[in-house]
Amino acid sequence: MNLKVGIIGYQPGWEIILNQEGITFDRIMSKNPIKPENYAVLIVPSSINSDEEHIISNYLEGGGSVIFEAKSYAAIFKKKYKTKNVSYLVASDKSHYTGIGLVDINSEMSYVHDKSLVFIDTNLHIVFKNVGKGMLIVFPFDINSLILNYESIRKKFYFMRKELPSEIVTSVSKGKIRRLVTLTLSYMFNSRKLPFVHLWYYPDKVKNVFLFRVDTDFCNAKDAKSLWEICRRYHVNGSWFVDTVSDEMLSKVYKLMEKDQEIGLHCFRHIIFNNYRKDYENINLGLSKLKENNIDTSGFVSPYGDWNPQLGKIFEELNFKYSSEFCLDYDNFPFYPNFDNRFSKVLQIPVHPISPGRLRRSHFSESEMIQYYLYVIEQKKLLMEPIILYHHPSHQKFNVIEKLFMKIEEQNIWKTNFTGFADWWEKRNKIKLQQKLVGDKIISEKTEDNFFIRIVIDNNYAIVKFKKEISLRGLDWEKVERIRIPADIKNTRKKSWRDVLYDRENKQGKSKQ
Repeated sequence: MNLKVGIIGYQPGWEIILNQEGITFDRIMSKNPIKPENYAVLIVPSSINSDEEHIISNYLEGGGSVIFEAKSYAAIFKKKYKTKNVSYLVASDKSHYTGIGLVDINSEMSYVHDKSLVFIDTNLHIVFKNVGKGMLIVFPFDINSLILNYESIRKKFYFMRKELPSEIVTSVSKGKIRRLVTLTLSYMFNSRKLPFVHLWYYPDKVKNVFLFRVDTDFCNAKDAKSLWEICRRYHVNGSWFVDTVSDEMLSKVYKLMEKDQEIGLHCFRHIIFNNYRKDYENINLGLSKLKENNIDTSGFVSPYGDWNPQLGKIFEELNFKYSSEFCLDYDNFPFYPNFDNRFSKVLQIPVHPISPGRLRRSHFSESEMIQYYLYVIEQKKLLMEPIILYHHPSHQKFNVIEKLFMKIEEQNIWKTNFTGFADWWEKRNKIKLQQKLVGDKIISEKTEDNFFIRIVIDNNYAIVKFKKEISLRGLDWEKVERIRIPADIKNTRKKSWRDVLYDRENKQGKSKQ
């Protein structure tokens, strides 16, 4: 029995998620029959033709598992559906998806009229039913479109207080969508008595990575050196994305940092013009300034976290290895964006978008700032997701940063910089698991040194060395931990007059550059 997923047609949003998770998949373009043993799960797009309907129905009746979106389910089973626009959803208590919490959709949702469907989660409107020997799950939203969404809005981020920090970020909770998909696939694999297997995210068995990003816009030498000293004291190889207006800062500060810090590009002028020629010239001028000072760089982060396909093309033309923009994604694993119906060559590394400057603007004390970041770190540890924080030295708050570094130093966490993580992810992305279940053993066609896989059965998982034969007996199983979702999580989506104020400040800031 093959332990992989089949995707009907070209669905790049789904492919992004599966590559993030390290789940092997095939893109199925042929009209040949599909046997249930060929794929553990089939993913069906929102629109399918009659040939695909026949193939999917036979696979399902024979014992396969299928993920539908509401429109494709309605087409195959001749059901009606209705649509409405939804801002966000919150997973139900005690459902399979409880730990997901609040998911920003800001999109159209479709609801199928079919009494034979049973809810897995009433709030998320995710349903299932058994068909023949197989089973299906129906999502009410278009996963592919959500992941490919490039729109951005202001969002507030949770903490245990009334006034919450906010930032302009991607309108869709893409990290939450990824987790929702992964939980669904794990459930469907296990329902077929199959282990859910994916490539582990990090080297060895480490469960997190820590990256520290520094955006130096409007920073003076004193503040830059103060933060640099803290990084060195706690052995943090930070990634500094510099503005290049000052030759003195480049030659007398940032050039000296290269021995133990990474230097990337933030800008020449701190602005995104949304004009191809102007943006290319501005970014290229910044690169030229770095080259004049013999500073090598492989990464870029955009002013204000802005991203659009036009910028994506510029990043490719200027040969960046990676970029990091929270208007494209945040709090998620790296991925290669898709635009112009193709995948970019430039890796996107999402960051947690709330900096100490945003906390200060929301009137956090230093003590509250520290508690906020400790909360974020604990959430990331439980989810085994990258801990990627960022700061502006011009905002100072160095005591806050030092406390965070002290916390990280206590943990068994892989510390690297953006280039180090990008190099690792590039290697990981090239590995495709080709595995079968034979009896109680996972058999691989080939293996890769220095890589591990994660095996999930019900609510337990094991991280094991990637090798040709793995017995499911005698593994060191650990319990899958679920994070607790605060009862007042919906407060993060309550509108406030401060949202209007901060949006106005953002526009004014951009107009001054």
